[in-house]
Amino acid sequence: MIEFSEHNRNAQVLALHYARSLGDDYVVAVMFSQAEIATSEEALRVAACFWEMTDLAVADDNAERTVDGVDDLQFWMYKLFNQVYGYLTKAGFIDEWKQASREQYQEGSYQ
Repeated sequence: MIEFSEHNRNAQVLALHYARSLGDDYVVAVMFSQAEIATSEEALRVAACFWEMTDLAVADDNAERTVDGVDDLQFWMYKLFNQVYGYLTKAGFIDEWKQASREQYQEGSYQ
């Protein structure tokens, strides 16, 4: 289960905000530390959603928006990256992370 320390609370705030914005109740539960990632499909879903969250955060950051009281979006999204990537890697889902990352890159989000 992804668990957020008090030091990473703002990363969790952003994760919950963007997962809710994307309408993915499962990812909301994962980011709320209420659901495990147990299958390849779940890992791919969380990884893909993370990249969608990143796109939303970039748009908010470019517009200089504060999200649920968090204003240093780049810093906290980097912390969220570490949480999600670290968890998926430790849980044995690095291939799912790589697949979601490739798919996101192919869709042109990083151009």
